[in-house]
Amino acid sequence: MRAKQNRLTAAGVTTEYMRANESAQYMRVSKRTFARMKATGKIPFIRLSPGVVVYRKSDLDRVMDRLTVRATG
Repeated sequence: MRAKQNRLTAAGVTTEYMRANESAQYMRVSKRTFARMKATGKIPFIRLSPGVVVYRKSDLDRVMDRLTVRATG
């Protein structure tokens, strides 16, 4: 949990919902990579209005967990 909190603090995250720029920083990927992941359906999002999209921190954590490669033996 402490590592997760440090990651949040390092990315400047203070709320449960973030815009694309903050989300890309949080995941430590480029804005372009983040946009590509969203376009291919890897990242869930919430469209508040035609020009406003937000991402839930817990959803981003699940995506990162799903994409993490675990060492074997």
